[in-house]
Amino acid sequence: MTAFSLSAHGEAGWVLLAAAPVAAVGAAWWAWRRTAVRDTRVRAGIAALRGVFVFLAVMLLADPEITRTVNRLPQLVVRWTAGDSLDVPDAPGGATRRAALAATLERARSLGLDRRFEIVDGEHGTPTEAGGDSFATILAALRHLVRKPCFLRDASLP
Repeated sequence: MTAFSLSAHGEAGWVLLAAAPVAAVGAAWWAWRRTAVRDTRVRAGIAALRGVFVFLAVMLLADPEITRTVNRLPQLVVRWTAGDSLDVPDAPGGATRRAALAATLERARSLGLDRRFEIVDGEHGTPTEAGGDSFATILAALRHLVRKPCFLRDASLP
């Protein structure tokens, strides 16, 4: 969700923000009344330019800030190594661990977990025993994404 907000510096800034359109209209009206030019189009152009100039000058004095805020869902990061250990059919029901993990992620999405979290999943590197990234290296790479790691153990394993 994206939200915009307008802020001014102190109460004087808010007063100037409120006074800017009034001052612009007043300057345009004054220019229309006091200009000696008789051609209506030129007279209107002079009044409009004066009104725009006064409006911009007052807005510069108000020094407003427009802030855009983007609210994102917290991320739920599920990572696993790209080795062959997940392809062994030792999960409950004779399935591979990779298929069980995919089914669990799909079930989490179907139960609405993806409305509360942005689920990021995928393989990461090679297994540690084959000389790949260590667990600490993987955590360090994900440190900017991970607020609090939660380690889960598969209850079907002894």
